[in-house]
Amino acid sequence: MTFARLTGTDMMTNGAKDAKSKSPLLELLKRIDDGVTIYETFDRTPERLREFSDTVTRLAEMKELGLVRQLFTQTRSSFGEEQITMVMVVGGLTEEGKRLLSTDSSEFPS
Repeated sequence: MTFARLTGTDMMTNGAKDAKSKSPLLELLKRIDDGVTIYETFDRTPERLREFSDTVTRLAEMKELGLVRQLFTQTRSSFGEEQITMVMVVGGLTEEGKRLLSTDSSEFPS
């Protein structure tokens, strides 16, 4: 398993810093395919929590679309609210997720 501790540039590829921006969903598929299966943040600043929330939302969308097999989430209670603190992708990409990634693989550096 590979962990991703999210920081300001973690959700961007090196290529996304140039003029040709990539889809965040496709980039996340690529990261999962590369073995990054655990997403969490230890930096509790509002900006980092927002970025992590975006990643959690994207992962949930990917599950609903049938692009990843299963998600495991860990939550904690903070200020009377349940907050997701970690998401693990279990089983990797589905065949549909792999197909989508291979369709757009020319956009990613090897």
